[in-house]
Amino acid sequence: MEQSNIAYNGNSFLIWGYSTVFFSLLVFMCLKLTADELYYCLYAGVPISANLITRLIQKSNSKSRTENLINKVWALFGGLTLFLCIGRYYYTFPLFAFISSLMGIETIVTGIIIKYRIVVVLGLVGIVGMMSLLLISGYEQNLIITVVFFFISVIPGHIINCRNIRI
Repeated sequence: MEQSNIAYNGNSFLIWGYSTVFFSLLVFMCLKLTADELYYCLYAGVPISANLITRLIQKSNSKSRTENLINKVWALFGGLTLFLCIGRYYYTFPLFAFISSLMGIETIVTGIIIKYRIVVVLGLVGIVGMMSLLLISGYEQNLIITVVFFFISVIPGHIINCRNIRI
């Protein structure tokens, strides 16, 4: 894959990554203090806060074809994640492992679209994180999700933004 100068900033990665990290730590602390699993509902704050922040900092409605394509990819994976969350109430399966995999694949696809190798490699962390989520159970999975999202969203966002400063 050849490195490219495709215009894309990492703000979406940063917003969604930091939102997920924040809410994962919040859920973990609430679960540890109360053991009330109703606190998992706080994860609904991730899409709410991320979308709100995105709308507030969005400079204009005009986007490049690359940004539109990436937004469609992210919407697809977001929809699949929502579908999994709803399905988790009816069937028992390792939800965090599936989410980690989906978001890792989403990062890989985004890296391929913007032709940036390091983003693809960091997306693979989501797949590796999925394996650790299958081995660990309990509230500690929230901490694993925090680490995974730091690698698949926060770090790529900073790398992309640093690259854009140099270009």
